[in-house]
Amino acid sequence: MTLLEENPAVSIRIIQNLAQRLYYKSVMATEISSQEPEHRVLKLIDHGIPYFNFQKDSNGFLINFTRQQIGDLTGLRVETVIRAIKALEKKGELKIINRKVYR
Repeated sequence: MTLLEENPAVSIRIIQNLAQRLYYKSVMATEISSQEPEHRVLKLIDHGIPYFNFQKDSNGFLINFTRQQIGDLTGLRVETVIRAIKALEKKGELKIINRKVYR
């Protein structure tokens, strides 16, 4: 508490970080609560690009999540995530290059 009282800049940064995390959680909760698996995965990736600072290269944004992590973040089983990613690739929404997912 002393650190926060003596350094208002630190306090502001903590509040900004908490507000950003709360906003992200609220957006994701509404998006993935009752949607199809493809929609859930795509929204996680789209909202995750700026939030997790995914790097862009010639193929697009490299999504540095494992299938398991995507499943954990969307409430889906790994098998469902794999099928959803394949379906999104067929629709042209995602690319899979060397077993890596790009948006």
